[in-house]
Amino acid sequence: MKDGNRRGGELALIHGWGIGSACWGAAADALHSALGTDWNVRLVSLPGYGSTADSTADGNAANTANDNADGSTGADASFAAAADALLASLPEGVVLCGWSLGGLLALQAAATAPQRVGGLILVGSTPCFTQRTDWPAAQAPAVLAAFHAALASDAAATRKRFIALLNQGDTQARTLTRALAAAQGDSAEPAPAALARGLDWLRDVDLRERVPHINVPTLLIHGERDALTPPAAGRFLAATLPDAEFESFSDAAHAPFLADPQRFAARIAGFVAALPASRRAKARDGERSCNEAAEATSANPLANDAAALPPKQRVRAAFERAATSYDAAAVVQRQVADLLGAGLPPAGTGRAEEQSAAQAEAQSATQHRPTTASTTASGALRAIDAGCGTGYGGALLRARWPALELVAADFAPAMLAHPTHATGGALRLAADIEALPCADASFDLYWSSLAIQWCDSARVAREAARTLRAGGRLALATLGPDTFAELRAAFAGVDRYRHTLAFAPPQALAGHLRAAGFTDIRIERQTLTLHYRELRELLAAVREIGANGVGAGARRGLMSRSVWQAFTAAYEEQRQPQGLPASYDVILAYASKPAASAA
Repeated sequence: MKDGNRRGGELALIHGWGIGSACWGAAADALHSALGTDWNVRLVSLPGYGSTADSTADGNAANTANDNADGSTGADASFAAAADALLASLPEGVVLCGWSLGGLLALQAAATAPQRVGGLILVGSTPCFTQRTDWPAAQAPAVLAAFHAALASDAAATRKRFIALLNQGDTQARTLTRALAAAQGDSAEPAPAALARGLDWLRDVDLRERVPHINVPTLLIHGERDALTPPAAGRFLAATLPDAEFESFSDAAHAPFLADPQRFAARIAGFVAALPASRRAKARDGERSCNEAAEATSANPLANDAAALPPKQRVRAAFERAATSYDAAAVVQRQVADLLGAGLPPAGTGRAEEQSAAQAEAQSATQHRPTTASTTASGALRAIDAGCGTGYGGALLRARWPALELVAADFAPAMLAHPTHATGGALRLAADIEALPCADASFDLYWSSLAIQWCDSARVAREAARTLRAGGRLALATLGPDTFAELRAAFAGVDRYRHTLAFAPPQALAGHLRAAGFTDIRIERQTLTLHYRELRELLAAVREIGANGVGAGARRGLMSRSVWQAFTAAYEEQRQPQGLPASYDVILAYASKPAASAA
């Protein structure tokens, strides 16, 4: 019996075997639109996927599993440990949405700690992937054995074959296979040990006996043409779970969210809207008032318009292409990082001085430095460079704190492959900074320089607050509405299209930080101007750093000769003695997460 619903919450999307979190692309975008800003949609990577090294993520799960409370060993134990780690990384009341192997993991998590799970969405999922004498709705053991053998000889070819297989039977099979293969091409290869372990889980795990006791509201979404996990497995779950709904996609195979992302998102939006408030209250306790404050800011027509941002896939592709040429063209990016760093403690500040500053509350509030009230076990500060690019900001941070433990996060893997990251020793993390795959209270310092202008800044602020420890500091740089003012002025008399991003004003950023719970907010603003000899040189410099995405309202075709000539003439009227100007409205923000004692 539902006890009244509540808006807002946390939705975690968990991918399947062999396929990284990039598979959610279109579905995640549709969910953002369907659920609105009250919901945080988070992409969760299985251990060993993305940029998480198998020797750390998978090894920790395996080590934990050896001491599993129920005495289980082998694949069952490592699987239980992975489910425990999943729950530990997410807020209480989270809604788990798992696909295939991700659904099996979500089912295990809900069976282990149903009180921590606000809702369960199982997509193309089954409680037992391999056939048993009393369970025909599954794959033959020989299929798993063949995949194991193929994986050992050629992991990449095995994943490619699996991508084709999972769409087999779908009415859009070829289109979906190409799209999914392209999305996976943008992601790091899963660790071979993670792939092998996943096959072990699919072979050995059987949760059928636990299903009747999983008293969590559940939505089952299944493709009627699914050959990997037959619809009969989904209907078994629907009949056996205490509180379940079943939705069939008649033309889809194993990935209904790929076949029809809009319908998928709409169905989930309806499901979560009806969830009992009590199951999800803890996941967003206190955030409702934050969201309401953010909505008040968004009502301002000058506030950040997330809907006007370009699609993330397009932005990622642009920065992937720009990675090799980025450093040569990123003059402003380096200058802004230097300015942002100037607001941090001077080079050479040691841990003892940091501790003294943390104890002197009034002083620490004005110096905007990270507190060490919650450092790592080694005593070192821990920081994240969110939207790290090629690593210039991370190098600045390590120069100030040589012992710093740094996580470099970017959603463009080519940026993470830059040599600066390797020489600096940072942990590289392929992730969307709107939904970081990091546990709560992970960092002492959240640093982000010229990344959030591509993002929903309200979501970024909430993620920064979530991942910072009590007393932690935020240092953030972005661009304001006067950026590329000359370019907009030149186009003003030529056409009515939008030619730059919808840069948010500093008031909007400050409002999002306040709504996320930050205090001691300090905003600085200044203009940097570069000059170029020719207009084509100016535009090429913008393209070379991947910053030519515009989003909604952009021109869809090529300019005519007359439009280009009119634009060129209008820009030439703004020429200065140094050349044609390109201005950057730089906004620097510093803030604190309240200490635990002040909460």
